[in-house]
Amino acid sequence: MSRKKNAKSASRRSTSKPSNNIAAQIEQDYLKLPQQLAGHFNQAASTLKQKAAKTNETLQKAETQVKKLTATIKAAKTKKTATARKQVKAALKAQTLAKKQVSALTKELTALEKSISTLVIKQAKMLALRKHLAKFEKEWTKTAKDLQKKAKKTKAKKPAAVKAKSKTKSKAKVKSGDAFTATDATTNHDHHQTSNNEMHFDSDTAEKNS
Repeated sequence: MSRKKNAKSASRRSTSKPSNNIAAQIEQDYLKLPQQLAGHFNQAASTLKQKAAKTNETLQKAETQVKKLTATIKAAKTKKTATARKQVKAALKAQTLAKKQVSALTKELTALEKSISTLVIKQAKMLALRKHLAKFEKEWTKTAKDLQKKAKKTKAKKPAAVKAKSKTKSKAKVKSGDAFTATDATTNHDHHQTSNNEMHFDSDTAEKNS
């Protein structure tokens, strides 16, 4: 039983702890986030740059192939033999395929370059944000110190204000007590005077009746 009670009390203490540590960790993660994102964008851009380099190399080979086929076709057309006609036909077919490859590779390379440019801009943005956050942290540290000093001054002034309020309340109580006493005295005096008048009236009436 004692172990269960200790376990329950421990769980209560753990759940009752403030979440300041969690908040501080989240803040630290937030401050580190721009640098981490900048590194991620840089790595992604590097990967795309490698792919773009290979694509560009393949494109250069395809363009060179088109040029060679164009020269072959031109040379074969000057000949009027059946073999030359077959060479022209085969070269034209290969040239068409090479041109399609060049077109596809050009589009791919353009898309890669656009993606690389976007990643580079995002990386620059995150690096700039990191610098701004670092500058803000320095400025805020100074501001926080000033706020703490003002808070301490305010706390130091509060007891005097509380004493003044207590004195005012005590004076108000004394005045209200004096007013109450004076009212009671007046009431008692009036009551005594009324009683004397009644007694005097009764004596006069008795004399007249006699």
